[in-house]
Amino acid sequence: MDGGNGCSRCSGGLCCSKKPYHDDSIGQWREAISSVAQLGFGAGPPLEIAVNLNQVTLPAVDIDAAVAFYQTMGFTLIVHSPHYARFECPDGDATFSVHLSDTPAQSTGVVVYFECSDLDARVTELVKRGLVFAQPPSDERWLWREARLQDPSGNTLCLFWAGQNRKNPPWRLPAAR
Repeated sequence: MDGGNGCSRCSGGLCCSKKPYHDDSIGQWREAISSVAQLGFGAGPPLEIAVNLNQVTLPAVDIDAAVAFYQTMGFTLIVHSPHYARFECPDGDATFSVHLSDTPAQSTGVVVYFECSDLDARVTELVKRGLVFAQPPSDERWLWREARLQDPSGNTLCLFWAGQNRKNPPWRLPAAR
């Protein structure tokens, strides 16, 4: 297709100056994306782009109450303002945050999962610190052990341990093994 700039490989958008994009891997990547996009959503092979979930932000009606709650759970506060706070998870590289909201969390079915290998001991310690669990540690039919609670704004949290079953349950798709 010719985007009016004489280039037959793209629509002549911001990326096109004919070079260097059509002579290197970026150009090949853009061309592949363009051809898949023309087929429709979900068509073609999955893209192999490195992506890692790192940040989830939850609504909080009271930032200070949320900060106290998540620090009680053992998270490290790394950013704090009147309308926002961010925490580091004690293990791994992930962070999560809370932002000021006028209304409590609605029951959307969203659950934020925090994995911990010492689930039962951790829940026991958090109960001693005053946290209340809606569900104590329980073995689930999907081969995880879970305990659930809500933060002060009503966000549902799940502390769990799944071991190998988190990414490799017996019903994992053969093509994904």
